[in-house]
Formats: sequence, C-alpha cells, structure tokens
Amino acid sequence: MSQHDDQAAFPFFQQERISYLEESNRRYVAILEMLASSGDFQADLARASDPSAIYRATLAQIRRLIPFSSLGVLISQEDGSFELTIAEPGAAQQLLQAEADRQIMSGSFAWALNRNQAVLSSAADDQTALLQVVSTQSRILGMLIGLLPGQGITIEAPALNALSIVLYTCAYALESVTLRGMLREQMDTLELRVEER
Repeated sequence: MSQHDDQAAFPFFQQERISYLEESNRRYVAILEMLASSGDFQADLARASDPSAIYRATLAQIRRLIPFSSLGVLISQEDGSFELTIAEPGAAQQLLQAEADRQIMSGSFAWALNRNQAVLSSAADDQTALLQVVSTQSRILGMLIGLLPGQGITIEAPALNALSIVLYTCAYALESVTLRGMLREQMDTLELRVEER
C-alpha cells in the first residue's frame, strides 16, 4: 500500500469514527432524557390511585421512549382471556383490538406471553406491532400492544431495555395499589369485626 493509499484511507476511517461518535452521543442523550423523564413517571405513579391511572402514566412514559402511532394495554381477566381496556389515542381502540386478535391468530401473542421481552411482528396496513407482557414474578397482569408505522421496524436495545423497566415498574405499582386496597378494606371492616366480637 502506497503513501497515497494511506492518505485516502485515513479520511474514510476518520469519517467512520466521527459517525460512530455522533451516534453514540445521540444514544447517550436519549438515555439522559429517559432518566430525566423517569422522575415524572415515578411522581405520576405515586399519585395514581387505581390501575387505570397507573396504565395511563405508563403509556405516557412509553411514548417518551418509542414513537408509537397507537398504544394500548390488554388486561388479563379471571378466565385467562385478555381485554383491551386502555388505548391511546382513544379512537384507536378498534384498530388495536383488531390487531391484537390478528396477533393471537398468528401466534405472536402467545410467543410474547412466554418471553419476558418485546416481540416485534408485522401488522396490518404496513405497520409493525410490538407486544410485551406486563407481569410480576408471580403473575401476568396484561399485555402491551403498540403499533409503529412501516414494516420490519427495529428498535434499539437501550429503548427496549428501558421499555422492560417501565413495564416492570408498572406491574409492581399495580400490585402495590391492589395490596393497599386490600389493606384499606381490612382496616375499614376491622372496627365492625371488633364490635361483633
């Protein structure tokens, strides 16, 4: 390799290095923005008094991470089925329900239930669906479904990791609200039970 070839190769490597550093910088900025917004998310969860408020706070946080065109939560029912109860925007309820049914038929829904991470799948109307279970270690509480415009969309690992953290936080906040409700009910009936004894 001649000196001329070395000089021609140097700008190429330099440009490649600059591109790499710019991309790394964008990722770090995104992580910092996510960390900054996590304080708002925690405050929203602390104010939430019912599952609906927790899910709405969770969807707002997820939208900060990933630019979904529509987003919803299918809540696990007693009989093992899932019911879409929260959708954003509200007008997307039927669209998300139809896509959830499509994902159930294709097997992607079951695949997402068995994994503890996001599953990306092709969706109707040239979109990509993201499915991820909302669960604690002891039980499945629901399933997140989100739609992204375009086929074959990929999401970077830091955003997917952040999504998992947000959904774990949501699941444990839901458990906490349930336990607080049970405790409140026990305390409300305690006086009556003491009187009866």
